[in-house]
Amino acid sequence: MIVLIFTSLQQVHGPLNPPPAAADNNPRMFHVGDHALLKLKLHAGDVSVQTADSDTLTVEPRKHGTLNAPDYTSVHILYDQITNAQGHQELTVHTDPWLREIDFAITIPQTTSLQLALDSGSIDVHGGQGITASTESGTLDLEDINGPVDVHTTNGDITAKNIHGAVKLDGQNGSLHLQKIQGAVKATTTSGDVIAREMAMSGQSLLQTQNGSIRFDGSIDPKGAYTLTTTNGDVDLTLPSTSSFSLDATTTNGSVQNAFGSTNVGTSPQALLKLHTQNGSLHLISQP
Repeated sequence: MIVLIFTSLQQVHGPLNPPPAAADNNPRMFHVGDHALLKLKLHAGDVSVQTADSDTLTVEPRKHGTLNAPDYTSVHILYDQITNAQGHQELTVHTDPWLREIDFAITIPQTTSLQLALDSGSIDVHGGQGITASTESGTLDLEDINGPVDVHTTNGDITAKNIHGAVKLDGQNGSLHLQKIQGAVKATTTSGDVIAREMAMSGQSLLQTQNGSIRFDGSIDPKGAYTLTTTNGDVDLTLPSTSSFSLDATTTNGSVQNAFGSTNVGTSPQALLKLHTQNGSLHLISQP
């Protein structure tokens, strides 16, 4: 006999969201207002998040696309909604440790922040006001986020596009793709390329891989410090011709090509720019 259980744990100071009837398999809806926090712990499955002009957060479980995936209508999902010390809503969603291969489609208000933790599975987020996320095996695709980003995957690529805020991407076996990032960046991987396009990088920023190449085009704040380093691969950096920086470029086995013609470029303040590879070449390109 399969028992369907939906449990909603509710603190007395939070708004009441009674659980649906056992036969109700519709999405769960929670009134959360502005600046809410969603915490999701999932053992295996994919998560997709999008935003809507609403003060309601919607959680919809779905069957994963494999033959041995369980029916989402017969799963044990816990929902816990509280009001935090700042007066904002926090919603925690998690499943039993044995439960695998259930996906979640989630819709959040624009100002919601996310904390997502997956043992395995992909994460696809479009919108929100900051995210912390991790998966041991799966890709991460992040876009249109107004706030800090801190994500990790062991096996899979990470893509971050149109982010306004500090960005930290941590991978091991996979490439990192960044586009239209405004803020400080720390993007590191062990095996894979780091590709950054149309950037507006600032602060103390690092692009790093051990086995792969680094490609960057965009601008750097002259008050920042930037390191682009790899062990096995090339480093290609394209900057506006009006950039100001002090350059430290080194390679053990390769060449250095600097279209700016000097290691001391522009006027004060000057960005501190460090390029390094052990086995590869460095190319600094001036963009008119």
